[in-house]
Amino acid sequence: MKEFNLRETEINKHYWSFIASSEHSAYRARKYQNVHKDAPTSRLFRASGADAPRIPSTVSKWLEANDDLKNWLRLSVLVSAASNFEMFLGHVSRTALASDPFVRHGSSRAIDGVSLLKGGLELPYEDVIEGLTKGDWNSRESFLMRIFGVKILIVHHRKGELEEIRKIRNDFAHGFGRSISVPQPGFLSVSRSQSLSQDRLKRYLGLLSSVAKSIDRHLMGHHIGHYEMLCHYHRFEAELSTSGVSVHKALKSDIYKSFGATVTERFCRDLIRHYELCPIIGRI
Repeated sequence: MKEFNLRETEINKHYWSFIASSEHSAYRARKYQNVHKDAPTSRLFRASGADAPRIPSTVSKWLEANDDLKNWLRLSVLVSAASNFEMFLGHVSRTALASDPFVRHGSSRAIDGVSLLKGGLELPYEDVIEGLTKGDWNSRESFLMRIFGVKILIVHHRKGELEEIRKIRNDFAHGFGRSISVPQPGFLSVSRSQSLSQDRLKRYLGLLSSVAKSIDRHLMGHHIGHYEMLCHYHRFEAELSTSGVSVHKALKSDIYKSFGATVTERFCRDLIRHYELCPIIGRI
């Protein structure tokens, strides 16, 4: 979830930074146009140099182009957010399966994933990631139920909006928001990009964030637990043991640096004990 939140913050930062400057420029342009009809854009923005002729010639044309650009950017932001969401789904579902390998067979916690980790094994997971990130949201919800035995309420109740996001994302990614169908040979007409308002964009972004949190909360609570920290200990056990301080103190410090989580030495002792008690499965 940490990586998802970082990318979400990055997307918002970039979009709203642009909106601040764009709205300020548009305000100046509208005010200028009210006094100077058909005024050249170069005069308003004091544009000069080799690229100045590339700017729409009049203020009214610039305002129209600016509105089109904002719509294009909103579509781009939604595509980025949807891609970030699907990467999160892939990561969290793979982690859940690694931690609780037999959950997909209806036998949650039959085997602790740490045992496979210690033996250098990981059961196939690619079909699960594909089932959760491909296809329409009816099939994705069914797949989520089949693998993890849970109905995520926000997914169930807002499936329609998630499907809208999926379709917009696919249309824009494949045809820049325009239909890519060819009605007949030689048909050259290009449709306008679909429109996405700022209010609808904000609603969609909020929905993706809420769905990610709901799925993360369930999988962390029922299938992942502290598996990621156990993985971290598995990878860096040798380094932690030779760090010059007790392995519990070293692990406590390392968990804070890597996960941003504050834990006690007792927690670290229990984590290591759990790791050591898991039998090795898979090593010959």
